[in-house]
Amino acid sequence: MVFAIFALIFNSYIELKAFILHQIHNMAISKEVKTGLMVSISVIVIIIGTYFLKGFNLFSSDHTYYIYFENVQGLTPSAAVQVNGLQVGNVSEIKLEGKNKVKVVVSVDKKINLTEGTTASLAAPDLLSGKVLSLNMGTGTKALEDEAIIPAKTELGAIEKITSQIDPVMANANMVMLRLDSIMISLQTMLNPETQQNLHQSMASIELTMRNFASLSTSLNRESAQLAGIIRNANSITQNIANNSENIDGVLKNLKETTDKLSKADLDKTVNSLHTTLTETQILMAKINKGEGSLGMMANDKQLYSNLTTTLSSLDKLIIDLQDHPSRYINIRLFGKNKER
Repeated sequence: MVFAIFALIFNSYIELKAFILHQIHNMAISKEVKTGLMVSISVIVIIIGTYFLKGFNLFSSDHTYYIYFENVQGLTPSAAVQVNGLQVGNVSEIKLEGKNKVKVVVSVDKKINLTEGTTASLAAPDLLSGKVLSLNMGTGTKALEDEAIIPAKTELGAIEKITSQIDPVMANANMVMLRLDSIMISLQTMLNPETQQNLHQSMASIELTMRNFASLSTSLNRESAQLAGIIRNANSITQNIANNSENIDGVLKNLKETTDKLSKADLDKTVNSLHTTLTETQILMAKINKGEGSLGMMANDKQLYSNLTTTLSSLDKLIIDLQDHPSRYINIRLFGKNKER
């Protein structure tokens, strides 16, 4: 870019010089005057071109402002003056004033209206380019006068920002390294032969445990089908319960009604009646055992028992004989006389 501008200026200089020489040649003046005019014009063109390359416009009416810094951090004359990243002027002059102040003179395009509250700061757009002067527009309504002083505001550049972020990280890294050194020293102190042997045994136990876990995992994989079946059955049971929820509700309702009826029933009266019945039964059994009453006499009289046994035996025999020889006991005459028996 610089070479292109320089070539443009050089071509303009050659053309202007040729034009001026042509005009001077046609003028009726002496050779010495022509030479002086030619040299003067050449010097003027060179000066104008030099200032143009430095970013100065000798024919403009830019506003001039002053800014004071404690450290310009590598800012150079002809550096760009920017507003929101847009170049609006150049640094005209940088000089030291006193021991701790650096005066920066800037030229800003007259079309840019700087108001009160505007501040200036040094910035670095990237790591490769140089410093620029950034103007932060103020919120005031009154415009700054020509040759006014703009307050300087210190801001970190790109490198400074990176450095400020890296420094805490490096400090933390150094602290971590110190702690790691302490841990390694402690480990070297602790790892005597006995400790190493214990560690080997622990590692062997861990390895055995891992093998057991692997075996258990294999067994679980084999039983996964059965587990899936159990889960399906459980799902089926829960589904059946959900489908029969109305029936279950009815059963529970009936059970509740039954328990309500039982709770309302006169159980004490029923129990007392049952207790009275059992007592009377016990009294009756006691009388029977003592031979009191008909049942008692029948239960305790052995002679009566023997007679009843004999009678029943005879009755048995009679029934058997009746079945075998009914004609002995039933006389049936159909025609003629009875046959002799």
